[in-house]
Formats: sequence, C-alpha cells, structure tokens
Amino acid sequence: YRLNNATIVVAPQGIGATIQNGLITVRGPSADFYKENSKVIITVVDTTAAVSGSATLTVSASAAIESIVFGELTTDDQTLKGKDINVETMSKDAGKYYLPITVKDQYGNVLKAEELGSLTLINSDPSIVQFADTKLVNDSRYGTVIKFKNTVNGRAGQVIITAIGVKSGGEGVVTENKAITILEHPQIDQV
Repeated sequence: YRLNNATIVVAPQGIGATIQNGLITVRGPSADFYKENSKVIITVVDTTAAVSGSATLTVSASAAIESIVFGELTTDDQTLKGKDINVETMSKDAGKYYLPITVKDQYGNVLKAEELGSLTLINSDPSIVQFADTKLVNDSRYGTVIKFKNTVNGRAGQVIITAIGVKSGGEGVVTENKAITILEHPQIDQV
C-alpha cells in the first residue's frame, strides 16, 4: 500500500499503468498491443523513499483453462452445517450453500471468478438445484465458489454439475463433473 503513489514507467509505453496494493496493471491501446513473446520493461519509482526497481517481463499467451477440480457442497451456517441437504433446505436456504471450484491455467495459476468468462457451467436438473443469478463468485476464504438460489417446487434426486473450459492453445476442452444428491423432505420416523 505504501507504493500506491509510486510512478510506473513501461516500455513500450501503452495507455497507462497503475499500482494498487502491490499489483501493477499495464494497459495497451488495443488487445494485441503487447504481443506474445515480446519483452516489456516495467520500472517502479518511489520518489518518497528515492528508490526504484526495474524488471523485464516476457508477454505470455493469454491464460487458458488447464484443469478444473470441484470441492464439496457445503455451508458456513452453523444451523445447517453437518445436516442432510434435502428438498426443504434447497427451497429455503440454498443461498447459504456453495460449491468450491478450483480452475487453473496452463501456467498453474488459480483463476478467479472474474477470469472465468469462458467457463461453461451446466446443471443437469434445475428442479433439484438452481445456480444463483451470479453463478461464480470469489470467497475470501475458499477462492472461487459456485452459488445457488432457492428452488421453486423442488424435488429430490441426483444432479450433475458440469464445468467445461477451453484448454490452453485452443486444443480441445477440459471437463469436470460433480454429482450432488438432494434428499427427500424429512419425514417423521418415530414419536
């Protein structure tokens, strides 16, 4: 945060460079201004401390999805945690549940929700679970998660969540599936 007022010099110069909490963002006037395998020199000058640093970077190919891994459907709500997930839960409290998903690019970087515009999510049966209007969100503790919303006239059964992404180099796709089982309404079993 102490570098937020530092001067950023970029060669070749684009249309702007900013630094925010240690993250430098460089922008070109067009999407192909910084070409793959070209060199970019970034220099940070902090006039307050009278120090500077410079690095030469190589522009890599744009990130593409290399792997997808699902976690387990879970919640942080203490009244729901550890309990069976049934039709009633999905019709009243679906928004309290999330499904972690880890997507990595060809360089091993974990991609955040805003970087996953090309990821396709498919729900095999929206009457069992429904995606939230904003399907993918960043969670400060768990990374990228899939969010849900309450079902209307929901039903029990198994649903398959499928994630499909374009592999690096456009060479095919990577696909991952996650089965989620929603139980029937709870019934009185013993009095």
